[in-house]
Amino acid sequence: MNTNSSNILKTISALGVGLAGMLFSTDAFAASGNVRGYWTFTQQTAGYCDTGTMDCTGSRYTDAEFSSNEPLENARIEIRDASFNLLGSCSTSTSGYYDCPWTAASMPSEVRVYFRFEDKQQRFIVYQDDGSSRWYYYVNASTVNGIQNIGTYNIPAYGFMSLYDVMQRSYYSFVGTSGLMQSRFTGIKVLYDHPDDGGWADGPNKTIQMGWNRTNTINAAHEAGHIADYLAKPRDSHNGWSYNGNTGHSPTSLEYRGFALSEALADLVAVGAYWSGAATEPRLCMYNTTGPCTSNADSHMEVANGSCSTSNANNSRTRVATTRYLWDVIDSNDDGETLDAFLYDIYEMIDDLPAGTGWGQADSASGNTESFHQYEFESQLDALRSVDSLSVYYKNCMGYF
Repeated sequence: MNTNSSNILKTISALGVGLAGMLFSTDAFAASGNVRGYWTFTQQTAGYCDTGTMDCTGSRYTDAEFSSNEPLENARIEIRDASFNLLGSCSTSTSGYYDCPWTAASMPSEVRVYFRFEDKQQRFIVYQDDGSSRWYYYVNASTVNGIQNIGTYNIPAYGFMSLYDVMQRSYYSFVGTSGLMQSRFTGIKVLYDHPDDGGWADGPNKTIQMGWNRTNTINAAHEAGHIADYLAKPRDSHNGWSYNGNTGHSPTSLEYRGFALSEALADLVAVGAYWSGAATEPRLCMYNTTGPCTSNADSHMEVANGSCSTSNANNSRTRVATTRYLWDVIDSNDDGETLDAFLYDIYEMIDDLPAGTGWGQADSASGNTESFHQYEFESQLDALRSVDSLSVYYKNCMGYF
């Protein structure tokens, strides 16, 4: 077995490859086999929970994982020859294990095992910033018929590896718990290392664009939240961050309420991808570029930093307070509320919003810069999903604006 051909290369263009298995009779081929092994990667995404300084109960990502080799989960793995012809495909488990069958008309000169930064169901693929070029990583297997175990191979700490892991956590740990998203959250293009800074989501084109300064952050989970919100129902959700002369926004900046709600729906995914509903101190950690999650009190999802007020961050004009409300709607931590709702209730409610520009309708924001705001959301969630979220609405300062 050639163990010296581990390579990281960029393709000339993206190649469309279907997920259907290669269902051929082995009698029709002169060569066939199964390649088995494990893929791992060096975890370098910032924003982990520091067990030495934070309560990490319910955390999905702690300092124990940072800078260590972790299983490559939910990845599409391909068997190809030296000319890049596809011979077979499979996927990795949560342990990084794969078992790939392959077939060829004749024994190829090389049998290569590829990971192309692609989800096992093609729900998302990480591209270069041009939207077509791809990265891939491969190792060589032996050119023999039959089953072979090639052991464990590790992918170094590339920025696009962090993006892949953030996206797979966003879907498999959180967004994918919604049946609606299981059918709609597919074919997402994630553009890596865009020359502009920051991150953006383009709902109509199902594209996430990550700037050069966000590739080792959890920010892509926030953008995945914007995509999920759009896929639940395209709607006029906000009118930008021009409230009170704003030229930008942050989790604690005062905004139009509809804008704060839209951003909070995205922040909710950045929280849920990395914390379980039973977490005692979940935090919004999407902006950390190095090291652990911020200890800033305003990032805490269970305890507000101060009392409700229109002069601080604890009101419905801020993303952080609105995210706390949404988190209380779906979490399972017993912190004084008895609400029993789930993430799918939020997406199903958005999908069920009546068309129109009136109060409580999908495009109410087109006629009012404050809409579709938090009280409309709360009222429609209760009406359309038969829950009662009014107590957590007030608990999280949504009545202040």
